[in-house]
Amino acid sequence: MMAAITIDHLLRTKQSNTIGAVYILCNCKAHADQNTISLLAAILKQLVQAQPSIAEPIARLYDNYTNRGRGRRSKIFSVLCNPYLTITQAYTLLLMF
Repeated sequence: MMAAITIDHLLRTKQSNTIGAVYILCNCKAHADQNTISLLAAILKQLVQAQPSIAEPIARLYDNYTNRGRGRRSKIFSVLCNPYLTITQAYTLLLMF
């Protein structure tokens, strides 16, 4: 319950066009499914959902990196560092249960 209140507050009060607010939920029992790639992908997905106008350019950029044959983690990280994401500040909440 406290986690839901905290996430809601973070998203309502901090998120804007230049401030990103993301949360990651980690289940200690399912740690095999939770790796760097899935965490970075979750962050990217939330940032794009908060700024729908950048969804198409980010999708094209991700496809571009996919065609280059590099590792998936570096592709996602490269997209996160792209100037299309106008985020200058980010709040990240990591919840483990």
